[in-house]
Amino acid sequence: MAKIIKLFLITIAIIVAMASVTGCVSPFYGTARIDPGWHMDAGVAATSFIGGAIGEGGGSYIGGRGDLEVRYGLNKYWQINGRVGFGWGAAWWVDEMDPIPAWGTSPTLDAGIGLQAALPLGPVTPAIRVELGPWVLISNFLFSVGQSREWLTLGCRVYVLSEEMGKISFPISGFIGVHPTSRLTIFVGPGVKSSASEGYAPLFSVGLGYKVE
Repeated sequence: MAKIIKLFLITIAIIVAMASVTGCVSPFYGTARIDPGWHMDAGVAATSFIGGAIGEGGGSYIGGRGDLEVRYGLNKYWQINGRVGFGWGAAWWVDEMDPIPAWGTSPTLDAGIGLQAALPLGPVTPAIRVELGPWVLISNFLFSVGQSREWLTLGCRVYVLSEEMGKISFPISGFIGVHPTSRLTIFVGPGVKSSASEGYAPLFSVGLGYKVE
């Protein structure tokens, strides 16, 4: 219990310390249902993301990432959670001044802290999770299927992003989580930004999560 509390506090500290975040698909290894008490999920995923720390080159990076989420269920209706993910990817692009393709690598850092509310209705459970990350507000709409335990989680994310000229956009993405056992989760999710005209390949994450606690 003490270790989980420490990890939760560390996660919050990392979120506060972050100055920027890249466009990515954050794996969700949890459930719409809420289990009271402390819980922790960890997972690894193949992923793509936009941006990075190597300048203006590239656009869509492809690589891997690891994620950790710590959550506390107050009861079966309310839960607080904190998560952090770190990954590394590679990209190539063609500069307008140089026709030779350039290669580069870059890390990605993704985090959030939020509150989840669920309404257990027997075989199904609708839920909503609102998360706050660096400069981003994320709403997750969840729906679970399963009587004795949740075996399928469907989700939809709505991002609140500020753009130039004071405009705000609301990109949307969806994801699926399959739970073959009570501890394992298979995550598949497409991204929100995939316009070829902007030079970006479709974003995605495919991962495997494990309920540690």
